Amino acid sequence: MCPIIDFHAHILPGSDHGCRDVSMALRQLDLAAEAGVDLVLGVSHYYAHVESVEQFLQRRDRSFACLREEISGCRKALPEVIPGAEVLVCVGLEHMEELPALCAAGTDCLLLEMPFGTWNRRLMETMEALAERKDIRIVLAHVDRYQPEAVEELFCMGYEGQLNAEALAGALPRRTLLRWVQEGHICALGSDIHGTGKAYRDFRKAERRLGQELSAVMRHSAKLLGYQES
Repeated sequence: MCPIIDFHAHILPGSDHGCRDVSMALRQLDLAAEAGVDLVLGVSHYYAHVESVEQFLQRRDRSFACLREEISGCRKALPEVIPGAEVLVCVGLEHMEELPALCAAGTDCLLLEMPFGTWNRRLMETMEALAERKDIRIVLAHVDRYQPEAVEELFCMGYEGQLNAEALAGALPRRTLLRWVQEGHICALGSDIHGTGKAYRDFRKAERRLGQELSAVMRHSAKLLGYQES
């Protein structure tokens, strides 16, 4: 069986608004385990206009160290956690030399968030330039949230996307999302969990909705993160 990977989870304690403290993070990981998740990419938001990469990494890594210590003393089986970042794109981001430091730990994979609203030409030029960088491999976060036509323009540039489970869990998921999966544009599924709500219930529903396509998506995620089941 292929590993089950949650590619987008805000479970790092006190690192952003997704998880209040270690006790909440452990509850989130309990829920992930109940959903059959093997690996979680634990991300925190990074905004270039708010803090430096160095400041972010210090904050994020302290949070991850606290969580790792608690997991090591936990008797129950919990998913493995890799620290990462959800980076908000901005004009000029293509020139940031430190971007590889924001990739999922031990990989060249960067989870990139697009802004809501209309994407102007200058921003799309930034995306074109980022697509040419050889030191990072970008995955677009929650592509289900944006206008399909704009997302497909990014797919044409060579980008791949992550879907939020919530978008697939409803009674009538958008056909466009399933088409993207079938066309190979989707490389990851994420809970995008904040707090301890229904994100992992949605994750299980999304797995069922993906059906036979789930294995291909999860294998792709595992390759991006260099994950091999023990």
